[in-house]
Amino acid sequence: MERIQEFADLHGNEFFSLELASKFMKETYGINDIFKPDHKKERWRVRYVWCLDDFSKTYCFVRHREYNVTLIPEVFTQIYFLYGGYLTNKKQKPRSISIKLDRIKIFLLFLHKHGITETKEVTPTTIIEFMKDLKYSTAYRGNILLTLRDFLKCPVVSEQFRDRLADILNSIHLNRYERLPSFYSDEEVSKILLAVDRNTPQGKKDYAIIIIAVELALRVSDIRKLQLNEIRWDKGIIELFQQKTGEFVQLYMTDNVKWALLDYLMNVRSKDSEYSNVFLRSKAPYTPYGKVASFYDLVNKYIGLAGIEKEGKHHGLHSCRHYVESQVMGSTPHNLGLYIMTKSMYRDVFGNACSFYCFGKSKLYASRSNV
Repeated sequence: MERIQEFADLHGNEFFSLELASKFMKETYGINDIFKPDHKKERWRVRYVWCLDDFSKTYCFVRHREYNVTLIPEVFTQIYFLYGGYLTNKKQKPRSISIKLDRIKIFLLFLHKHGITETKEVTPTTIIEFMKDLKYSTAYRGNILLTLRDFLKCPVVSEQFRDRLADILNSIHLNRYERLPSFYSDEEVSKILLAVDRNTPQGKKDYAIIIIAVELALRVSDIRKLQLNEIRWDKGIIELFQQKTGEFVQLYMTDNVKWALLDYLMNVRSKDSEYSNVFLRSKAPYTPYGKVASFYDLVNKYIGLAGIEKEGKHHGLHSCRHYVESQVMGSTPHNLGLYIMTKSMYRDVFGNACSFYCFGKSKLYASRSNV
């Protein structure tokens, strides 16, 4: 703030403007375009001036801002939003809709790149060329094509394309096991947890987040949205509806999870907060995490502090969830002979190929002998 104030005074600017901010960023940090920062450090720097711009106009801040966004070609915006409305009417989850629209955006940008401006110009040859142009893993490529097939079969969209254009996508090869989940061993997980300084407020919260992922295998979205009333201390369980699947799950808290949560809730989290989320931001205004928060930097920091090799492995919080799956598969030694799994975990690991014991509607128990 002081540096941009000095810059404004030096250039005789009494009021803040994006023009002033652009000059300041270019002359001070060498950032040529505040609308399109090149890397994370540049995004971090321009965030300050965008906050000033937000506050000068609306007296509030935009929590999440996207940079370098490629817009949908104008000639295709109508069918793009028609498809979005179709998915909404099918009552698909917002996250699923967002993912599918991102995949369709890849197709529409391909059409624009190749000079196609009318949907009737799209031919089976166009689809084949698009398939050849997809330089992704087999799994991701297959997911794009599955979404494209659904898009071309969508009643409100298909009438704008040639008849039976989706037929060319009737056979799509998917290899769901092409990329198996990466995970960390018992020893590595212990090192990660020991790297957390639990004597600090930040460390207490970080430890609680990581231990929940490690021992209960909750997704990031579920940890982020976890509510105080979803922790049933009287029964020693956490019960919630999963953000991704909408399924109801009950997870028994281990002693490690209980003590970590108690330590955070009693010694760190504000007791006067108006929010019901368990985990709040560490800096003012102490609000819940946004829907895009992945805790990637959080766990990646401790993996680095623990001196663990990350090459060839994921190193976000989701890799901690894979650790529990590896325990169920018997990939790493463990003292327990019984593992608690959610339905989604069981399907991720075993599909329908392995027998299991089912108790109630929300928990699956798989014994080592069944694995």
